[in-house]
Amino acid sequence: MKKPLEGIRVLDMTKVIAGPLCSMLLSDMGADVIKIEKKDVGEEGRTYGPWKEGVSLFYTVFNRNKRSMGIDFRNDEGLAVFRDLIKVSDVLVENYRPGTLASMGFDADALKKLNPRLIVAHLSGFGQYGPNRDRVAYDAIIQAMCGLEDLTGQVDGMPQMTGSSLLDCITGVYGAYGVMLALFEREKSGLGQEIDVALLDSGFSVLTTNMPDYLANGVIQTRVGNTDRVCAPVNTYMAKDRYIHINGGAQAVFKRLCQCMEREDLMDRFGDPDYRFDHGQEIDEILAEWVADKEAEELERRLTAFDIPASVVRNVGEALDSDHVKARKVVEFVDYPGIGPIPLPGVNVKLSRTPGAIYRRPALAGEHSEEILRDILGKTREEIRQLKASRAV
Repeated sequence: MKKPLEGIRVLDMTKVIAGPLCSMLLSDMGADVIKIEKKDVGEEGRTYGPWKEGVSLFYTVFNRNKRSMGIDFRNDEGLAVFRDLIKVSDVLVENYRPGTLASMGFDADALKKLNPRLIVAHLSGFGQYGPNRDRVAYDAIIQAMCGLEDLTGQVDGMPQMTGSSLLDCITGVYGAYGVMLALFEREKSGLGQEIDVALLDSGFSVLTTNMPDYLANGVIQTRVGNTDRVCAPVNTYMAKDRYIHINGGAQAVFKRLCQCMEREDLMDRFGDPDYRFDHGQEIDEILAEWVADKEAEELERRLTAFDIPASVVRNVGEALDSDHVKARKVVEFVDYPGIGPIPLPGVNVKLSRTPGAIYRRPALAGEHSEEILRDILGKTREEIRQLKASRAV
């Protein structure tokens, strides 16, 4: 079945999370992604755990459906190979510090001269311009800098990072979104363009009402733990055996919650949403007492039967064991050389006519170098031999 991005070639000069995720999302939809890795070394993500029999599961999570080519950029012949690839590609994705490509001889003008149709996506911590553009940045640093860490955690506790690299992932999604927009625009203009996506911008984009509340009203919102900023009751409660999160804040839901609790009298007392929110601690204590002597799994089933949003707080293993998760193919397994099946995240965007798919396992470093030289650049066997002998590839 044909995929939406078949016929689009992407050069992937990325590492770790944001950049590799960006290009992987494109590859899922059929783009021919060629991951350019340091010859004999591979991408940095290959050095991070967790591991399965010596293979980095960190790397495999973000690099399926790609071909891999090793190039020595200190070698003139290696640089020439990269130039040739630029000429026959549609997209270049990179997430090095701003200026790195230019220092290699591939600034915007040079790239445009090689290929006027080339779309170049830059993913970085602070963007391609601004006073902080040259600062080093990681997901956690940006969480601290943009206010997200200050907003996360218990009311009386210290600021907390999110449980995963949220901003890296969002930046990768924004990067793929930018590439899609540029490809769409190129159909009209015939020209490529540059895309600038910053982790810092991504961080501010997830602050929802926190920015406008400060800028319009001068209000600096603070941590609310597991409660909600606009309605109550919403919280994580300790049941008899484990935690459960319940969201009974919406008016219609609260009415059903009172029925589920067999406490219709609470509607008389807390029926007004504003009053209920202002007295959130009081209604929280009532709900916590009701939950305390009940087993969480049974409580979730009961609440769900009343159409009340609720879930036991599960660990990753329990969450993956869900029949619904399996039906959605949230995880798929592919065979990897020497170790057998490895788990990979499924394809999240599910198109009805032209769906994406996992069709190629994560590549070994430089695994497809000869194939790419032969099939894309038209190199002869002797030319490939010479390039390998000179250690350019």
